[in-house]
Order: sequence, then C-alpha cells, then structure tokens
Amino acid sequence: MANGVEGGAAAGQRRRRVAVAAAGLLGVLALGAGATFAAPSIVAAFGAGETAAAETAAAPALPDVLPAEPRPAGPASAGDYRIVLVGDGEAFLATASNLIRVKVGSHVAGLGEIVSIVPSPTGGAVTGSLATLRTT
Repeated sequence: MANGVEGGAAAGQRRRRVAVAAAGLLGVLALGAGATFAAPSIVAAFGAGETAAAETAAAPALPDVLPAEPRPAGPASAGDYRIVLVGDGEAFLATASNLIRVKVGSHVAGLGEIVSIVPSPTGGAVTGSLATLRTT
C-alpha cells in the first residue's frame, strides 16, 4: 500500500514537471515569436500564483492622465522644422517637440499653405506659400 501511495506521488510530480517543461517551452517559443502578451500566462504556469496576486494588489494605481510637456507658445518659423520623410504627396516634419504629417493643401505655421511636396534621392522638398524646406 505504501508503494501505491509513493507511486501516485511520483506520478503526480512527474506530471507537474512535464507540465512546467511544456509551459516553459511554449513560453520560449511564444516570446521568440514576439508574443510578449503571453508572459503573464507563462508566469502563472510556473506557479507564481498568490505572491504575484499580492504584489499586483499592492501596486499603486496610475493616474488616468499622465502629465505632458506644454507646447511652446508663439508662432513657429520655417527654421523650426526638419524634414523626416518625404513621400508621394505627403511629408513628415519634426520640431524640437513634435512630429507632424503634412499634405499638399495643409496649413503649417511658419510655412503657410503647402503647395508642393517633391521626393528626391537625398530626401526631398516641402514648399509652402511662405517658405521651402529642402534636405541636402
């Protein structure tokens, strides 16, 4: 009878080891494929259980809205913009604190109305009614 109980415990341990090994293998495969969303399931499979729940419950709540850096006051000038990307009929321009997408017909402070966007091998040009930006 004692052998039957020990055999049952050993079989239970073996099943637990196989389950943990399978969960670990699946976790490695999932994370290797870029599925980082599977990480909580993998942690749960390894038995983090009550400790993880206690740590989660004790974590402070984040505010609904995070503070943002205020935008600079005053009108922008053409010198504030840098061309990031120029494509067919659209361009991405960057300032020190912002990234904007413009199309022909857009109104941009400091550039005026965008009249043409021309890509080139070195970047391109964005021409507005007040100024033109070019990459060199």
